[in-house]
Amino acid sequence: MLLYRFFSNYFPVLSGLPEKEEEEKRKFYVLPPKWAWIFRGVAVLLLLIFVLAYSYVHKESMKESFKAYQMVYSYKVKEKQIPKIQERTHIMRPKGYQTIYYLSNTILNSKTDYYEPVRFSHRSHDNYLNGNCAVCHHRISFDESDRVGISLEEFHRDMDINLGAPCSSCHKDMNQIVIEACDKCHRWPDEPDNPARIGLKGAYHRQCIGCHKNIYGENFTPIDCEDCHKKNVPDHKDLIKILEDPSIKDVTEKCLECHEEKGKEILNTVHFKWGGHSPNVLGYEHSIDLGLYTILNNYMIGTGPNLPYCASCHIGYGWVKGA
Repeated sequence: MLLYRFFSNYFPVLSGLPEKEEEEKRKFYVLPPKWAWIFRGVAVLLLLIFVLAYSYVHKESMKESFKAYQMVYSYKVKEKQIPKIQERTHIMRPKGYQTIYYLSNTILNSKTDYYEPVRFSHRSHDNYLNGNCAVCHHRISFDESDRVGISLEEFHRDMDINLGAPCSSCHKDMNQIVIEACDKCHRWPDEPDNPARIGLKGAYHRQCIGCHKNIYGENFTPIDCEDCHKKNVPDHKDLIKILEDPSIKDVTEKCLECHEEKGKEILNTVHFKWGGHSPNVLGYEHSIDLGLYTILNNYMIGTGPNLPYCASCHIGYGWVKGA
């Protein structure tokens, strides 16, 4: 608006005035040419300053916009990389089965140190499957190009070793044959450390749970993770320190430092009294010496304190003789 008024007053673009009006204009004060050129120069200078200032501001704004774009581009959420499956090679296995794969999963990795590995029992599976190892160990390949291989029964049959049925089904006189155990030949482990201990990251068969579900009810077949992977209980000797010659109360107090909630459950179940105060009496809920004088302890009825059962739970004593 300022520039508009300036140019409209000092640099008007108008048509020629009539002679009478021109004579009337001459009666008014006319700006000397010197000052007129000065004002014109100032106007041009202001215009140049405006153009330069606008160019600078526009350039800086473009820089900031590009910088903001670079920040957004740099901090853009990247696609989650799927961890590669770890591989190990066991040279003592057939060529087609030398590679062992280990699962790599965030949940499994976080639980590995909290759950114990599983000790696989070949004896129990062998009894249930009547010696048919092929139920779990399917086919064998001795060449990487061979994706089919041969069945386990066929492979052993070529060596005059029969699998999959009780020996007595063919041999009427069991004294005429020598029964060989599988581990007589299969001594090498399937894992570098110990193949009998299947950890959370290593699995030999994908159908363990499926097979267990099918036979659930006939025998005890665990189908839950914690049924096979027990919680890893650390050695308490490295976690707690008890004074020499502690009493039962001292040991219990040390236990309750970490297991307070579990202690309350024990007081409400195991340490129930028929005489005197019980843990359910107001003011005695958290007493730690009630179990020493119980008449009913762990469902063992007696005439006095059941010291062996007390000592079997309280760390530092173990089972003791006497009552």
